[in-house]
Amino acid sequence: MAEVMASAATGLITSLLGKLASLLGDEYTLLHEVRGDVEFLQRELSGMDDLLERLVEMEKNGHGTKKWRVKLRELAYEVEDGIDSFTHNLGSAHDRAGFVRGYRQKLNLMVHHQVAKQIKELKEQIEEESARHKRYNLHLDGSSVNTIVGDEIDCRVKALYVDPDHQLVGMDGPVASIMELLTLEEDESSAKQLQIVSIYGPGGLGKTTLANQVHRRIKGQFDYAALVSVSQKPNLKDILTKMAPSVIRTDRSCSFDSTWQLLENVKDFLQDKRYLIVFDDIWSTEIWKHLKSVLPRNNKKSRVITTTRMSDVASSCSSQSNDHIYIMKSLSDADSKELFSKIIFDHKGKCPKALDEIADKILKKCGGIPLAIITLASLLAKKPKTRKEWKRVKSSIGNACELHGMRQTLCLSIYDLSYDLRNCFLSLGTFPEDYEIDRERLVLRWIAEGFISGKEQLELEQKGDNYFNELVNRSLIQPIDIQYNGSARACRVHDLMLELIVSMSKEEKFIITLNGPECLPISGKIRWLSLHSNEHEVMQVVTDNRQHVRSVSFFPPVAQLPPCLELKAMRVFDVKGCQFGEHKKMKNIASLIQLKYLNLADTNVKELPKEIGELHFLETLDVRNCPIQSLPPSLCRLQKLVRLFVSLGVTLPDKIGKMQALEELSHVAILCNSLNFVEALGELSKLRVFRVDCRYSWLNGKKQAPRQSVSKYEDALLSCLRNLCKENLQSLEINLTDGSSLVFSLMNPYCPFPQLEELVISNFISRVPRGMGSLKDVIHLEIKLDRMEEEDLHIIRDMSASLLFLRIDLERTPEERLIIDAEGFECLKQFAFCCAGMGLKFVQGAMPDLEKLDLDIGVRKTMSKYGGFDFGIKNLEALKHVCVKLDCQHAGSEEIKSAEDTITKGVLPRRIMPQIQRIGEDASILK
Repeated sequence: MAEVMASAATGLITSLLGKLASLLGDEYTLLHEVRGDVEFLQRELSGMDDLLERLVEMEKNGHGTKKWRVKLRELAYEVEDGIDSFTHNLGSAHDRAGFVRGYRQKLNLMVHHQVAKQIKELKEQIEEESARHKRYNLHLDGSSVNTIVGDEIDCRVKALYVDPDHQLVGMDGPVASIMELLTLEEDESSAKQLQIVSIYGPGGLGKTTLANQVHRRIKGQFDYAALVSVSQKPNLKDILTKMAPSVIRTDRSCSFDSTWQLLENVKDFLQDKRYLIVFDDIWSTEIWKHLKSVLPRNNKKSRVITTTRMSDVASSCSSQSNDHIYIMKSLSDADSKELFSKIIFDHKGKCPKALDEIADKILKKCGGIPLAIITLASLLAKKPKTRKEWKRVKSSIGNACELHGMRQTLCLSIYDLSYDLRNCFLSLGTFPEDYEIDRERLVLRWIAEGFISGKEQLELEQKGDNYFNELVNRSLIQPIDIQYNGSARACRVHDLMLELIVSMSKEEKFIITLNGPECLPISGKIRWLSLHSNEHEVMQVVTDNRQHVRSVSFFPPVAQLPPCLELKAMRVFDVKGCQFGEHKKMKNIASLIQLKYLNLADTNVKELPKEIGELHFLETLDVRNCPIQSLPPSLCRLQKLVRLFVSLGVTLPDKIGKMQALEELSHVAILCNSLNFVEALGELSKLRVFRVDCRYSWLNGKKQAPRQSVSKYEDALLSCLRNLCKENLQSLEINLTDGSSLVFSLMNPYCPFPQLEELVISNFISRVPRGMGSLKDVIHLEIKLDRMEEEDLHIIRDMSASLLFLRIDLERTPEERLIIDAEGFECLKQFAFCCAGMGLKFVQGAMPDLEKLDLDIGVRKTMSKYGGFDFGIKNLEALKHVCVKLDCQHAGSEEIKSAEDTITKGVLPRRIMPQIQRIGEDASILK
């Protein structure tokens, strides 16, 4: 366990060496004695970097070096805080250039003496630790930490934890049992009643996975389906909002006055619906009483599934008797072996005879617990498949059936991570239990924390994505929504794994998580802090550690912003989703001199002060879904800002062209800004991602602009896009007014975007622009069309050499079905088609790599136009997922059944079950 935290220091030291090199460079003119001390620090830190790794290896072998290692780590943080402080005081030569000569000399002399004093103190601390090291006469053997993560990391998610393509091993029987319990009935009247089934068992057995599998199979039979995590410390308002998000009005300024009012509104929402709801991970009968009170008994055959580790909760949840409790069992020896072998050998075969005996001994220690099997198998999949290596792993684990043994099993996989990757993994302890962690948010936090090393922002983001995928491949995190390119949109951490992370972090004083006053007191300096409580004592911890804290994250129900004053070491300030009772303006924000990541998304912060321009190191600013109406002109002084995320309707500074580091800008409403702003956008030569909207709806109540004015804006935007397309633009999302010809002007006679990989046209246009055929490197295309003919389809086909994702929304149903044949779309992984009638037909060999098909089509229109639902789905040979939304308005029950049967029969040879959801049908004719 000790080695895990070394990465926090070793990664930091690498960063420190770069900062010291900068101090010794041409930018700063240091006094002679100061320069000598800086060179001393540089030499000592280089040795410390190697020393920390070797101390960790000694701890693994039983040597008691932990206290000294932790001391060295803390010293490294002190050194960085000191360097940041006197670097800030020195300022750059450029910043001082405007001073008069005499005043500048006096200022420099004063600052240099302050710097000299600080560096001398740091030097003395290092010399003291070095002398202590010699007194204890520690002998280091030069060995280094063994890690299997090399220079190359798999950049795709294999989704080993949950394989969506096949049933999980040992799940067929339990799924059938749960479905039988859900339909258990004595007579017709009881069949109409609400049925509740509780899945009960200890952690790690797969309760959540089982509930997900059942939910996925049957949700299409219901008017409404939801899957909600409850967790050990639930927030009832948050749970109710997730149950029925449409209950909450889109106007964010409107909120419910009480939990009771929200309960009533959710109940009203469900009253006339046949619903299926999964409540995952319930810990108390009290929270279940509240949740149960929301569920109307409306005689519509609604169903509820709960999962819990607590026997009293399971009994409380079950509908009538213990017959409605399903007790989870561990996997059989055969199923354990099958799961183990599938993960290690990539579903290709059984365990080789040479390893079979050792495998059985490893599995015996796992005790049939899926979490233990999956974690260990994912670890072994990365290692040499030799008896020696497997014996070493076997001897390192305890019995997973015991709590200590499970911890030891999970620790083994954590120890095997590289330094940087361990640091990234442990940072997941910031997030609450069952929290859905957005991949982009997580990677950007890693970058700001300095957990990922690299120079260019694109390199850092790619490395962060690879780290995320590697954690998925090792089954250390659970992927959510795996996309066409193999990357997951988000993840969750299993609660047992999260407990281990929090325990390790607390022991090493890495990330401190405070759920309430019971977590206090905390001794020593806190540098990473995650607050999940609004108690005054908890908030006081931020103030007490203001000189040292590097990262502060708040999660609901926190409703108070801490004073920003003197938080000079902070890199990450993340309050996404919090609703503050006061301090809705970020006061004293200029004191956050080291801040790199600021996330105010989904909060009620109303204004950013002009001092935001003083945050010279800020790289990411996220103010999406806030009541903020405009950003101050001082924003343009942020010369290191790489990503700016705003909501449509926000007014931005005219001189945005000065922000030359900007690489991502979304979502910009053009008509809310000036023409000068639109013209300045073309100066952002590094812009890679641009999401822009030119519709009237984002004028924020301002007087509607005349048509001539909109035309000027579109002309300016066209000029801007022509400039950007010559540079680095890789992703463009554009939404225009109806009837706009901008897209055609941009792509006629060809589309000049040499770097473009993603194109989203969010408004309906008349036809496919001919110039789009020249976009040979686009991998993601979304387009809305008034109509489509063979010529349009051929243009898209011509650009399909690299296309992995395609979505087409079609306003008019084609007179005859358009044929998709074996020509083109060779690489396409996911295809979405939305039209009143299914106007496409797939023939033999069409879309040979297509894995996911999403359809949003009408039953009546398809039947009347084409006479049936046989559109060749059986010819899509690589299909793994089929999701169909059937608009059943004006359609008879026989037509609906015929449509479902035809689609189901078409995919049965692939051994997959389509997810079919009926929309717009009277509830009385539902199954």
